Amino acid sequence: LLWDLCPDGDGGFWLTGGGVDVRGYPSFLDHFDPQTGQTRHYALPAGMEDALIYRVEKGADGRIWFAVFNEGVGNLDPETGQIELLNQANGKLPDNEVFDLLFDEAGWLWLSFPESIARYDPASGKYFAYDPSHSGQVTEAYWENIRNIHPAPDGSFFLTHQSGFYHMQVPDLLEDQLEFRPELVLTSLRIGTRELPPRELSSFPTPAWKTDKLKLSYEDVLFSLDLALLDFRTPEACQYEYFLEGYDRSWQHRSSGQVTYSYVPPGKYVFRARAANQYGIWGQEKAIRLVVRGPWWKTTWAYLLFGLLLIGAVTFFRHYEKNRQRFKQLFEVERARAEERQKYVQKIESQSRELESSYRELREKNDEIVRTQNQLIVQEKLASLGQLTAGIAHEIKNPLNFVTNFAEGSAELLDELGRSVEKQRDRLEAGRYEEIMELIAELQQNSVDIRENGRRADRIVHGMMNHARGGSSELQSIDLNDLVEENLNLAYHSFRALDSTFQVRLHRNLAADLPAVRVFPQNLGRALLNIIDNAFYAVHNKAKTAGPDYQPELSITTLASGPFVELHLRDNGPGIPADLHEEVFSPFFTTKPTGEGNAGLGLSIAYDIVVQEHRGQLNVASEPGAYTEFVICLPVG
Repeated sequence: LLWDLCPDGDGGFWLTGGGVDVRGYPSFLDHFDPQTGQTRHYALPAGMEDALIYRVEKGADGRIWFAVFNEGVGNLDPETGQIELLNQANGKLPDNEVFDLLFDEAGWLWLSFPESIARYDPASGKYFAYDPSHSGQVTEAYWENIRNIHPAPDGSFFLTHQSGFYHMQVPDLLEDQLEFRPELVLTSLRIGTRELPPRELSSFPTPAWKTDKLKLSYEDVLFSLDLALLDFRTPEACQYEYFLEGYDRSWQHRSSGQVTYSYVPPGKYVFRARAANQYGIWGQEKAIRLVVRGPWWKTTWAYLLFGLLLIGAVTFFRHYEKNRQRFKQLFEVERARAEERQKYVQKIESQSRELESSYRELREKNDEIVRTQNQLIVQEKLASLGQLTAGIAHEIKNPLNFVTNFAEGSAELLDELGRSVEKQRDRLEAGRYEEIMELIAELQQNSVDIRENGRRADRIVHGMMNHARGGSSELQSIDLNDLVEENLNLAYHSFRALDSTFQVRLHRNLAADLPAVRVFPQNLGRALLNIIDNAFYAVHNKAKTAGPDYQPELSITTLASGPFVELHLRDNGPGIPADLHEEVFSPFFTTKPTGEGNAGLGLSIAYDIVVQEHRGQLNVASEPGAYTEFVICLPVG
């Protein structure tokens, strides 16, 4: 909905429309170029999107001026798109309800309001208001019906209303009238409804209009100040603003000079006031110091009285204390008896505590004996298995070496035989050469199978010897991070020696402030090697089938957790099914396929070393296809 338009002087037009009275049509301020057919929309400030914009004019400086319903007048800089709002709140206009606006030939912006018209100077930002007092025979009732203003070439105005129009001559303002700054004075003070003459109050040692300081009591809950602007041309058109520094949050605007305050707390304030005459010329600011005295019990002499009362109270209590001490002696005998009884009670309690302490010591020693027995049992098992393994190694190791060596020697002889047959190929009968070479190939494959199975048997025996081998019997206080780093490097290079294609990304998260632990380093290192070796095996096998996007990873984390030090070993291998979690620490249990040369003793050895030998914990968590994590918990100290 279009409300108004004005030419821009270059063939284009400025358009306004929309607003709160037209539901569904937001306000707009646009520029339309008929030559290109393009319309540029200018964004309105917050709060103005739904306001009614119904008049628009272009100023001599190129800025666009428009009336906003009940908000004042806005001006737009077309180059930057910035919009400034002029209204009564910022002192730029006498009223916010603008009916009409237009520019005269001199470049003045004329505005019509419900009860006045005003001339605004865009260059200085000042305005001069004309009200019914300048209009001669035009009544105030007639003035209120004026809606539009039209300047004539001679400087007069035609004011239109619903019944016709009126021709008005605007009086010329002399330069001294524009520069005159009327003075604002205080005429009287009222407390409640009673006006206090200056001569009756100590608050007014001078005449009211010379007063710059007022003194009131906290009991004066309601007081009023009467202000007057010394401009008598049109006193009813004067405007007043005031601000009580230390009490008000902002300047207050009034059309009269009476200011009322209630329940102002005791303290020191500064009352500031200013006023403008009918032309909008603001006079000098008036400042009055205001002191509100507090109640008598907050005065200096009241504090002195309170001090004397305090001294009297202290004297009274000292006298009371002396009497109390005399009565106290009467109870000394009874107190001595009570203390004697208390000694007997304490003696009995002491004996009870000693018995309880002895019981705790016996229980701790018993627990220590049980733990020692468990360790001895484990050591005995390991020693027995070690003896058995030593016998097996003595009886089996040497034959295995002979078998392996003869298999390797046979392979070399078969290679030499193949080369000899190749040289005599031309002397052999037809078809005889292929039969001999096929037989040699079968013998070579048999040699390879014998050698590989011999090595597999050797690894099984070696695993059984590791399971039974005893470590150092001496506990040592070590940094777990160093032991982890040492065995991690050893396991990695050992696995790389077996398979040069092995690759894994290692993530070390080792706590710097980890407390020391007392362990058997050799045995605990063996447990770490077994767990890390299993992790390397798992991620390496998964890498063979997972595709190029899979990256083998092993994360090693150490941290302090209360009385324990925790070690987390997490790989991203194929994982372990949930129904096998309870069996992974059993001797001879393995998930590796037959033929890998594994006896299934690695995790069993690790579990015995961590749990039985070091009184720790070894737990496993896994998600098939995602990860496997072993957590070792060792007691601190």
